[in-house]
Amino acid sequence: MKRILISVFAVMAMVVSANAQDDLKAGSVSIEVQFRPANATPISMDNFRARYFLSDNMAVRLGVYLDSDKATDEVMSTGSPVVTQTEKHKVFTFGVYPGIEMHFPVGQRLSPYVGAELGFTSRSASSEITNFGFIEGLNISTENMLYGGSNEGYTSFGVNAITGMDFYIYRGLYMGVELGLGYSTYKEKDRSMTEVNGGITNTVEEEINARTSSFGFRTENAIRLGWKF
Repeated sequence: MKRILISVFAVMAMVVSANAQDDLKAGSVSIEVQFRPANATPISMDNFRARYFLSDNMAVRLGVYLDSDKATDEVMSTGSPVVTQTEKHKVFTFGVYPGIEMHFPVGQRLSPYVGAELGFTSRSASSEITNFGFIEGLNISTENMLYGGSNEGYTSFGVNAITGMDFYIYRGLYMGVELGLGYSTYKEKDRSMTEVNGGITNTVEEEINARTSSFGFRTENAIRLGWKF
């Protein structure tokens, strides 16, 4: 977080002579992405946010998080006959975060705000292994976990009090940071593993009843980069 704040203030210093933003007003819309200058891919679209201003200083917002990872691997046996073991692993995470902001513009460049946000996140994971152990016809599949018990599926709910600021670089272009304080609950999804061997199917299901909760500060390890129009 410290590195992000330093980056934002450095940009502020470089653009101090740039034109100011257009005034915030009812009907204004902004969209933003995450900006990480040190990353190989500095602009990330996996955490997208849009805002709509109901008045000169009040805005509703909606954040959406999407992340999908897939991996496929094929390994051939060294014996005879040659058998190919194929592995497919998938992890998909989806989140939606509605909220509201109250802005307190300072001059024409800086717009601090406070607000509140709700959050829901869901992750699913699955594996499909064909000819497991190089045994032809032995297939294994899992739901809500990857084979081996990693990357379990889960659901999470939360509510946060938030504060942040937007610094307008040139007209509608702005950069910003945000800090939250909130409560969240986390629950792993029920898991299962199915084995099919010679036409015989065996499924083992695991019911997960544990639930955890946490309360504390939330920071985003990225600069918010947006455009208001």
